[in-house]
This record gives sequence, structure tokens and C-alpha cells, in this order.
Amino acid sequence: LTELWGRSPMGAPLLVAMEHAGTYVAGAFKAEELVGVCAGFFGPPAARLMHSHVAGVRGASAAKGVGTAMKLHQRAWCLDHDVSEMTWTFDPLVARNAAFNVRRLGASLDEYLVDFYGQMTDGVNAGQGSDRILVRWHLAAAIPTQPREPGDAPLVLSVGEDHRPVTTPAPDDADACAIV
Repeated sequence: LTELWGRSPMGAPLLVAMEHAGTYVAGAFKAEELVGVCAGFFGPPAARLMHSHVAGVRGASAAKGVGTAMKLHQRAWCLDHDVSEMTWTFDPLVARNAAFNVRRLGASLDEYLVDFYGQMTDGVNAGQGSDRILVRWHLAAAIPTQPREPGDAPLVLSVGEDHRPVTTPAPDDADACAIV
């Protein structure tokens, strides 16, 4: 975890305690080397909800299917434990994460959270804002066989010519919005 974030957002003792208490903690290994990690905790009991708090893949193993395999493993674990829905947050300015979460997994954008974590000091986020998007993944839904496209949904967040975010308010009557 420290290689991914500069310092661990969840220390080993916390992960051991979470796993012992029955929540989800998993690692992805290449031979004996830990190359990815994924951990989450339960939401309110009646909601049958898992919040996936940490998921990451180390540099050389990124973009090789490890992240997909980890999320699908987490999905299968949740379904085996009668958890029907998963949420997590991601940085809305990291396009590859948005594409993975929405286009690859089929999660839906649920809420825009301004300065959600406050000032962050880890190696990935230090000196940046902590606005996040909360996604919601209905686990019984089929995984898209082809990446989902935004279709006719109004565009609310994109990258401008100067590589800065361009936002447009969502129409009041929109039931879906697009981010590209």
C-alpha cells in the first residue's frame, strides 16, 4: 500500500482486524509479490451494502487486468455474502478511473462530494483537492460486454483544452449525465 499511496491509507493491523471481523480484504499477487489490494466495509446492515474504501494496483501491474480481476473478486465475494450493492469514491479528474468504474464495470454515478476527505497528505493526493464522485454498483446487474457509451446523456464534466476540468450544470430533468 505504501508504494501506491506514499503511505498506507489503511495500515496492516486495521486490515487484519477488518478481515477477522468478516469484512472484505484481498490482495493480488504475482508470484510472491503483492501487486494490488482491495478492501471494503459494510454499510448499514439493512442496506446489504459494501463500501469499497481501498483498491489499487502497483505501477508495473497496472492496465493488465489486475484491477478488473480484483473488483470482480470483490463482487463475487459480496454476492456470496448476500450483499447486493457496492459503493466507492474516485477522483473525478482521473479519466481512467471514471472509464473503468462506469464503462467497464457498469457502476453508476451517484453523488458529487466536494472536498470529501479534506486535505490529504498521501503520496498520490498531497496538494490536490479531495472532490470525489460516489459510484453505486448494483452487483446483480450484468457486467457490460462492451464499454458503455454516454449516449444522449448531457455532458456535465469534461477536460478542456488547457487540461482543466470543464463543468456544466446537469439539467433538472436529467436521469443520467455523462463525464468524458
